[in-house]
Amino acid sequence: MCSSIKFNTTSKSAFTALELIIVVVIISILTTLVLPGFQKTIKRSREKLAISNLRIIASAQKLYRVRYGSYTDCSDSDAINEDLTLDIESKYFDYSVEINGNNFTAYAEKDGVTQCTIDQEGNASCP
Repeated sequence: MCSSIKFNTTSKSAFTALELIIVVVIISILTTLVLPGFQKTIKRSREKLAISNLRIIASAQKLYRVRYGSYTDCSDSDAINEDLTLDIESKYFDYSVEINGNNFTAYAEKDGVTQCTIDQEGNASCP
């Protein structure tokens, strides 16, 4: 005679605590590996935005000098936008222009620290 074998057809479909902890640890390790690179990318893209805005400010300063015979001294982003009729957003940086005789230097600052500069010759730098 054939004996009937019964198989246990009930199965567990839940994760164990150990499996969940392992997944959390793996995600944490991957995050710590990726985050520094991501932060550097953000910093570089913001520096490029600052340089782009500084180039716009430098061009506007040159046009201002052609019209009025001198550069305008702008102490903050609002003055730059008003005097040079620009619409520079100061979400990440505060912009200012310093006049020294027939020369100017425009600055992009964050928290009072200069991040990028440009002069009247178009020489831009981000230290």
